[in-house]
Parts: sequence; structure tokens; C-alpha cells
Amino acid sequence: HVFALSSPKKADGMILTLYERNKNDPMVLALKKPTWEMNPSPDVSEEYLRHQYRNNMAEFYRDYACEPGLAGSNQFPEGVFLSDNAKNYLVNLPREGDWSHSEEYSVLSIDPAATKDRFGIATAIQSPETGDTIVNGVIGLQKEYGQAYLRESIVIDFIKKVIPRLNVCHMLFDTWMYPGVLEYVEDKIGIPIEKHVVNSDTYDTWLGLQGDGRVIVPFDELLEQECNKLIVTETKTGRKTDHPPKGTKDLADAVANAIWHFNRQEEVDQESIPPTMISMCTF
Repeated sequence: HVFALSSPKKADGMILTLYERNKNDPMVLALKKPTWEMNPSPDVSEEYLRHQYRNNMAEFYRDYACEPGLAGSNQFPEGVFLSDNAKNYLVNLPREGDWSHSEEYSVLSIDPAATKDRFGIATAIQSPETGDTIVNGVIGLQKEYGQAYLRESIVIDFIKKVIPRLNVCHMLFDTWMYPGVLEYVEDKIGIPIEKHVVNSDTYDTWLGLQGDGRVIVPFDELLEQECNKLIVTETKTGRKTDHPPKGTKDLADAVANAIWHFNRQEEVDQESIPPTMISMCTF
């Protein structure tokens, strides 16, 4: 018998090469386990180790999670800044005509998902006084209990309520899904829609504004978890910001796109985006 035990240092190193080569061989016992599964002590729990290495996630993934391929840098090295005092209007929708920023337009950003993940939705405005970006809503819709997928009608019904209440005049989406949602917003409501795939540059925009104190994002527990687990890695095509295995970034992507809208490189002419004609909307 040959017994090989090691802590992998590289994704293409000898021990992981042996593991990948033999993991499906019924004559070979091939295991790849993180530290907290092999040593279920509270002193080396996943939560404890993540906290201890929050400023060096590369070492966490390489030495404890058995995922050296994720040993990049944390997208938010100091953690994401979320405000307990900022209002989240998507959780508590105001009544029509009762929104304090009724003269300002909101951008609606969606990150579609149908089955396992959440359908991320975020809204944001730009302060006319300071130019700061204010995320005023973030929520994740999920499929109903017992359902195989999130129904498109549920998404449309929710967006139908959001648009007039938050004066939404522009919508961003990250990937093609739920064409009925896009058709409803663009054709029936008359709001411009735009596809923008979230990438590392999108998140860098958020990170830079956070460092300058020019963005406000309401606190959401899941959003905080997603952001603080985002890893930046180098790929053959460039930098990539992604979640760890079994993680998500649905809310984070929706918020990142909403922030990007007001801070994109090209000049955004707000006057060119028509205001929502609430009295003429057909629901």
C-alpha cells in the first residue's frame, strides 16, 4: 500500500494531481477535506479560521480549506462597509407617492437566478448634493417552498410594485434569463434596460468609492457574508472576482451593478433618461 498525506500548496501540485487522477478509482481512497472537517474542534472551526485570516484569505484557502486555487486576494481586504442607519426600501416598500426621494430617479439592478441561488435585486440613487451613490434597497427573492424554480410571475409582481414607488427609470441585468421580465420592463413600462456583466472592475469601483466614503449601502446579513467571501484570482483572461465553492454572490452582484451605473467611466447624462410616467404605466 502507498499512503500519501499532504497540505496542497498549488492547484497543480503533486498531491492534488494524484487526487484528481484517482478520485473516481474504486480501488483508491482519495479524500480532499478542509481542516475543520478532519479536526472538528471549535478551535479550528471554519468561522473561527475565516475570522482569524480575514486579512489573508489566500492563506486560509491554501492552508486550511484545501483550495489553493482560490488563494487569491480578498475583494474587500478590510471588509465591506454596510450602514445600519441606511434604509432598505426593498424590504419595506413605501406607499406610492410617499417616497422621500420622489424627485430623484432610481436604477434597478437584477441578478437573475431560478433554482438554487437567490434572485438578487438592488436599487440605488445618486445624491444631487454630493454626487455620492446611495444604495436604497437590496433583497433576494427565492423560490417558494416545494417549487422547483422561482416563478417569473413572482419577479414581475415584485418589480411592478418597486418601479412606481422608487421612481425607477433604468434597469440593469447581469445575464439573460426570464425574458418576460425584460419584456415587461422595457415594452410595457417603457424603461430602458441594459446588460452589464459584473466583473472585477465593477467591484473595484465599489471598493474605491468605499475607501473615499462616497457610497452608502444598507446592512444586510447575507450581503455582508457574500462580499466578505469574494476572492480575486488571476486567470488566463485576467482578474476574476468570484465566490468560493458552495458560496453565492447574487445580492453582491446586484448591488455592484447598481453602484457601477452611477460611476461608470463614460459620462452618464441623467437628463437623457426619461422619467417614469407613473400615471401612464400599464400594469
